[in-house]
Amino acid sequence: DAPPIHDDALRLPNYLVYTNPAQAVQLKERYLIECLKGHVTIPSITSAPSIRGAIGSLEALIAIGDGRSDEAITSLRELIKQQPSNSSIIEDLYPVLVESGLGKEADEFYQKLNEYGEEALAHFPDSTQDLNSNAWLKARCGKDLDLALKRTERSNQLSKDNEAYLDTLA
Repeated sequence: DAPPIHDDALRLPNYLVYTNPAQAVQLKERYLIECLKGHVTIPSITSAPSIRGAIGSLEALIAIGDGRSDEAITSLRELIKQQPSNSSIIEDLYPVLVESGLGKEADEFYQKLNEYGEEALAHFPDSTQDLNSNAWLKARCGKDLDLALKRTERSNQLSKDNEAYLDTLA
């Protein structure tokens, strides 16, 4: 029973993602457990699904590095099915998949996540969160960049001085 970790501790795994993904998974899993136990603040609990997505992405990264690409692809398909709104599942992994000869699968994942984003925007065309998320997915995967720019510009028009949206625009 280790003492609860604090919200700031979630930043450490982000630095470990490429140097030590197994340790990053362990820290993110511990953070998620602390969220579920109620040892961290309420805003952190709302991030639990994205933490689970990050863990799944890191596990896939590890599997690809270990030569278990089929396992990684199967896991990613299931994760995207469970969390179709969580585009962060593929954002960091897209270039790794392409470089590993899994470009077809990378494009499949992009298409599924993009379809979800497009559907959300069809219903809520001025949702700054959906505009930003979809623009970020497109930019991180290097797809539909003209449309990504239009979407990030629109999210910044609707929500001025939002750091996350300004980051996407940059």
